[in-house]
Amino acid sequence: DKRSLKTLFSDVETSEDPQAIASLLQWICSAQLKTTFHKILMHSALTPRDINATVKKIIEEANMLRELAEKQYHVKVQRVPTVILFLDEINTASCLALLKELIVDQTLNGEQYIIRTKSRAFQNDGVACC
Repeated sequence: DKRSLKTLFSDVETSEDPQAIASLLQWICSAQLKTTFHKILMHSALTPRDINATVKKIIEEANMLRELAEKQYHVKVQRVPTVILFLDEINTASCLALLKELIVDQTLNGEQYIIRTKSRAFQNDGVACC
């Protein structure tokens, strides 16, 4: 079913047709869910390369959220969802300069986080480190 989620909900509210509920349930069951909360357990053996690889993957997933919503579910997203990166036990990390760059400067390897969309880029609006 290629109808939007809003249309499916509207059909359920205004119709007594069991097919409307079935279509909504089918949409919900086939939805591709992405997490918006990530946790990195910091420790002294964790290298900057490990952290960079993990953060890059999280940023890529954040970039896909809006595209997935618009393409697959025909829903216009007005704002990029915030993705949380929780750095647990940060005081045990051996690469504090990299963590300062992520949290304070909001950059990774000197580049700002950018959430890509078709029409424009949202800077510092997609990945929050804490």
